[in-house]
Amino acid sequence: MVRALDAEGNTFSSLAGMMFEWRIAQDNESSGKLSSKIRILKYSEAEYSPPAYITEMEKEGKQGDVILVSGIRTGAAVVKVRIYESFYKKKVAAALIRLLVLENVFLIPSHDIYLLVGAYIKYRVAKMVQGRVTEMEFPLEHYTLELQDHKVAYNESLSGKVAFLDEKTMVVTAIQLGQTNLIFVHKNVHMRSVSGLPNCTIYVVEPGFLGFIVQPGDRWSLEVGQVYVVTVEVFDKSSTKVYISDNMRIMCQFLPEFFEEQLTSVNGSYHVVKALRDGVVVINASLTSIIHQNKDIQPIKFSIVHQQEVKIYFPIKLTPNFLAFPHHPMGILYRYKVKVEGGSGNFTWASSNETVAMVTTKGVVTAGQVWGNSTVLARDVQNLFRYGEIKIYVLKLNKMELLPFHADVEIGQLIEIPIAMYHINEETKEAIPFTDCSHLSLDLNMDKKGVFTPLKEGIQRPGPKHCSSTHIAAKSVGHTLLTVSVTEYEEYLESSATFAAYEPLKAVNPVEVALVTWQSVKEVVFEGGPRPWILEPSHFFSELSVEKTEKIEITQVWPPAKTKQNQYIYRVRCLDLGEQVLTFQVGNHPGVLNPSPAVEVVHVRFICAHPASMSVTPVYKVPAGAQPCPLPQHSKQLIPVSSLRDTVLELAVFDQQRRKFDNFSSLMLEWKSSNETLAHFENYNSVEIVAKDDGSGQTRLHGHQILKVHQIKGTVLIQVSFVGYSEKESQEELFNLPISAAVELLLVDDVTVLPENATIYNHPDVKEIFSLVEGSGYFLVNSSEQDTVTITYMEAESSVQLVPVHSGFLTLEVYDLCLGFLSPAMAHLRVSDIQELELDLIDKVEIGKTVLVTVRVLGSSKCPFRNKYFRNMELQLQLASSIVTLTLTEEQDKYSENYVLQAVTVGQTTLVAIARDRMGQKFTSAPRQIEVRK
Repeated sequence: MVRALDAEGNTFSSLAGMMFEWRIAQDNESSGKLSSKIRILKYSEAEYSPPAYITEMEKEGKQGDVILVSGIRTGAAVVKVRIYESFYKKKVAAALIRLLVLENVFLIPSHDIYLLVGAYIKYRVAKMVQGRVTEMEFPLEHYTLELQDHKVAYNESLSGKVAFLDEKTMVVTAIQLGQTNLIFVHKNVHMRSVSGLPNCTIYVVEPGFLGFIVQPGDRWSLEVGQVYVVTVEVFDKSSTKVYISDNMRIMCQFLPEFFEEQLTSVNGSYHVVKALRDGVVVINASLTSIIHQNKDIQPIKFSIVHQQEVKIYFPIKLTPNFLAFPHHPMGILYRYKVKVEGGSGNFTWASSNETVAMVTTKGVVTAGQVWGNSTVLARDVQNLFRYGEIKIYVLKLNKMELLPFHADVEIGQLIEIPIAMYHINEETKEAIPFTDCSHLSLDLNMDKKGVFTPLKEGIQRPGPKHCSSTHIAAKSVGHTLLTVSVTEYEEYLESSATFAAYEPLKAVNPVEVALVTWQSVKEVVFEGGPRPWILEPSHFFSELSVEKTEKIEITQVWPPAKTKQNQYIYRVRCLDLGEQVLTFQVGNHPGVLNPSPAVEVVHVRFICAHPASMSVTPVYKVPAGAQPCPLPQHSKQLIPVSSLRDTVLELAVFDQQRRKFDNFSSLMLEWKSSNETLAHFENYNSVEIVAKDDGSGQTRLHGHQILKVHQIKGTVLIQVSFVGYSEKESQEELFNLPISAAVELLLVDDVTVLPENATIYNHPDVKEIFSLVEGSGYFLVNSSEQDTVTITYMEAESSVQLVPVHSGFLTLEVYDLCLGFLSPAMAHLRVSDIQELELDLIDKVEIGKTVLVTVRVLGSSKCPFRNKYFRNMELQLQLASSIVTLTLTEEQDKYSENYVLQAVTVGQTTLVAIARDRMGQKFTSAPRQIEVRK
């Protein structure tokens, strides 16, 4: 660039537009020849932007006050410039400038270096040519490298050198503590004075401490399965990083259960490791020694060690893989909490498109009102390099379907019906399932009513494979076709599926345990459970499995047409003694329309054992609702039975745990009577097997034997004995079981009620006693009219006490609970109030003579009361005068009171009878006139 001055030395502010002549001149300090070290360039030949006027001048082939010069090779060159106008050529002298062309060379490394004593560094030299770096080979053509200005920290060496430079290899080796400079020296003497050549300082220091660096991430929060580069750094005591040469030795320890070392440098400062498992671990490093060129090992005087705590976590995984929501601008925003696995547990959340989806600091994504997509990132706070991401889509609803996981269910239970909805990509036809669509309103319709009912309070909620759901409750056996529909922005979608309800599966007989003797059979009955699936009935199955097939024999029995359809009957025969579990299961195999059908299972125990004891009791037939005969519970020695009718004796057989056998038909039995005059058996070796429900629903077989009686009262001992098994193959030791049962029976007549007919006065103080004669002594007393009297059965006295409540007629019924006679013994009773008083006497009496006066009280229907009630009636006779006297006689009948009337004085008088009822009302008989004569 030209700088022009006037005569007074003032600088022109602008030379724009003036033409100048530029050329390369001779260099008198060199060879005196024109220099070939440089050339003059136009701006159009280089990538520089000149002033606008220079561009215009170059287009016209002119030169301005500014030009470009390019160096060709190192050396010196002279550039000369003069004003182009001839007017100024003689007045203004030309200007010269001498330029030095240097190479753009630099050291690698170019910064200051810190070395430990004995460590070394190999330098390289490179140059920049037209923007490209080219490494230069040694020896250099124009330069040499020298170590200068050695400054020893401590005068430990006579040589005074801090480091040694090998000029052939360009390796600098630290000798002692101190510093020195590595300098570029130009071989050309004329160029040595030129500054600007690269140089650096080498410091030889003592080691201070170690440090660790991990990449990528530069955080000691690592991830399982990832590969990391761990670098050990050495620092001096001033915290300056020391160059680590290959002859240094650093010991680094990685626990093998946490890390896999894939690569390690010779000096131990560089490690490539793979994290294997999660946890907290410490890695250790120590600077141990430096190996000199003569192979001598120089230990570090003071051991330099360092530890680093490392936390290793599992990779961050966001679940699910993506989130998709149906687009509904006016609807409620969907909220979904993203599940995070792995990492440290502390994350920062961000959404790439907050218009479509937003995410809270807890990882809750809200979306649905704006169509589009977004990406949500969860970065680990301890290491932002580790993160998990999830795609969020808000799309149009195109398709829906029901996903019946459980299509059949027990009555009383609920079925959750998963509902899936999709967006269909128009180009790829790919169906994208929505994660949550539970805000959409659903309509339910069933073709059969009453089988299921929708659960109105059921919550629509998404699941792992569905975005919404509805609930129905099973009410009755059957199946129905359920249609679920949704209308969204005038687009109607629906889907249908079949659902079935069934009764609970239960073991009917036995309920829990079946006990049989050897070679006996138990009919095992199960009921309920799933029915054949209506759309795939061939998938239905039912089976009874056993633990030990060699010990029992099973035969399925098809139930009669009249029985329930869902009843399953098996005949199980005991082949060998022992206990095992029978498992019955019923259901359907999985199919396309019912992928997870219900399969119900129930277990019962089947025991085959020898008999250990027996019991014989009469069969008691009692009226419906009456208590059973209490004799078996009382275990009395004498058991009353009827001497007028034959009695059925029932045999029950028990094992050693006093459990009753369900079937003992394989036993051979023998019956005996101690007095056949009183009672006998027609067949002493047979027994009728009768099925009997024990109240729980389980049927057990009992042995019935008819005891024939001869209408003679008395006592007889009945005995039954087990003499063996009916099967010929039975083992000999079975016959040695001394099992028998005996019962002593008292033959009695039927019960009768005394008195059989009675009229009772209606008064609260009346307590009428009825005697129960004969019978078993255990009775049930009923009345045809419950409110007429109060009945009290006095078991100890074998009597019934009645207290009147109000008038009326009733029949007293007495049932014998322990005799096989269903007709009750009866007494007919009348409870009556006072209706009439009656006097009977001779009305004309001679003086000094006596006559009999009889008084009676009549109730309803003119029935007389017994005289024992007269005191409750306050009955008395009343005379109008004392011409006669009345004396109560000792001889009385049951229904009247008798008095002796004696005439004392001649005259006439009147006699009446007076009584009062329970309410105090007075009753008077018709007056009788009495005449006393001489």
